[in-house]
Amino acid sequence: MKFKAAFFDIDNTLFDYKTMRFVPSALDAIKAFQAQGGKVFISSARCFDLIRSFGTFHLGISWDGYIAFCGGFAVADHKILKNETTPPSLIRKLIQVCKENGLGLEILAPRSRYLATPVNDYVRAYHSVFIDPLPRVRQYRGERVNGALLFAPAQYDEIVRRAVPPLILNRFQEFGADIALSLDRSKGLGCKAILDYYGIKKEEAIAFGDSEPDLSMGEYCQELVIMGDGDPACQKKATFVTAPAHKDGIKLAFEHFGGLK
Repeated sequence: MKFKAAFFDIDNTLFDYKTMRFVPSALDAIKAFQAQGGKVFISSARCFDLIRSFGTFHLGISWDGYIAFCGGFAVADHKILKNETTPPSLIRKLIQVCKENGLGLEILAPRSRYLATPVNDYVRAYHSVFIDPLPRVRQYRGERVNGALLFAPAQYDEIVRRAVPPLILNRFQEFGADIALSLDRSKGLGCKAILDYYGIKKEEAIAFGDSEPDLSMGEYCQELVIMGDGDPACQKKATFVTAPAHKDGIKLAFEHFGGLK
């Protein structure tokens, strides 16, 4: 295997929503890759608390690190390499516009999360698809946080953007959008921080994903693998389109690029 590092999105890549499980063949392939000396990393839009509560750290894999918040937070060898936070004034503006429009908002900190608005139909609609536990509702206290999760349909995207001009909103689901307030944030930049830390070259890295936030990993990884049941527009930008996640997509991609011993 020519690669020294591999990055894996979670939802619809490692975890398949058709079968509602982490794909066993993917986990076996990752373990085999790591046994051959490769380093393996989670690369998710999720915050640390959601990565942890989803069970990703209890799959029998000793992950070498992880990327959270779509690249706003990166860890390798238990060292924080990247930690972007958002000024309290912007978070307060964001909470205000969500309350004024009856939207849901979850505040995401490095190690915790909570709802800054009451549970409503948008929050329930989102959680009818994603099986994450609902966090508690509490008042924002002015702390610096890494980002937020908006629960609202796409018709509100521009309203939220106009209310907080520096806002970067990445919609990934009918009622869900990731929010960051930094231009210097992408999964790709998270990959870069980790690769630079280890001195691993782009040509020695591979990334796996299924949707638009995963595309940036292709800027810093030689191969960008998109699942066969992933976003068709993203498949066109992949260096390799594999089988759907539940049909051994990750395992087959590893085999395509040289096999596992």
